Amino acid sequence: GCGLTGSDTLVVSRWNAGSASASNFNLTYIVNGGTPVTEVYSSTVLPGDTVEYKFTTLVNLAALTTYNFEVYSGLTGDANNLNDTITGSTTNRPVATFPFTEDFETGTANSVFKFTTNSESKAYVHSSSANASLYGLTLEGNSANAYITPNATNVWTTNPLHFASAEFCLDLTGVTTAEIRYDLQQGYNFNDFYTNLRVTVDGNQVGLDNRPAGATTSWDTIMVDISSYAGSIVN
Repeated sequence: GCGLTGSDTLVVSRWNAGSASASNFNLTYIVNGGTPVTEVYSSTVLPGDTVEYKFTTLVNLAALTTYNFEVYSGLTGDANNLNDTITGSTTNRPVATFPFTEDFETGTANSVFKFTTNSESKAYVHSSSANASLYGLTLEGNSANAYITPNATNVWTTNPLHFASAEFCLDLTGVTTAEIRYDLQQGYNFNDFYTNLRVTVDGNQVGLDNRPAGATTSWDTIMVDISSYAGSIVN
């Protein structure tokens, strides 16, 4: 997570998988194996319905670490208690202040960066990735194994094993306009359909897909306006 604090609200969704309505039951959460926090859901959940509940007891997520959550319900007379518990985790990451510049010239990425790779992808800082400098960032695939080349579908979700990303949290609370600017050179070994790059903010794509016009393209400066996210902390 980006910008987590010492007083955050935990929100959960619960689905009534039974054939009868449920009401006035306990909802409990535990963070990192700590003391259980229990509250009562007093409304009614109809069979097959999903409801959202916001715990009134706030969660302290201020430390830069990973938090593991366990949430479970307690309904009197529940005929199936095997589906009462959900788990999840989030990591409070450092937040970069605006304006933020990263040139990777130390040979390593700033600590605000989080790299995501999979079995068929890589993300790393390397000298061969530089544009008139010592180092740059590389996002690349290992092979074209099992790669799907969709037309109308989302290439990012249809090829999870080939996905690589570099993400960071950025504080835009004090600005009214903002822009992401980066130098980009793309290439491919198999087909240009295998090489796609985009920018997302809070999971939403901003700007266009970038795909190489040849096996190796010249360097280009890409500018993406993110002013619509000004005034908030984003990922």
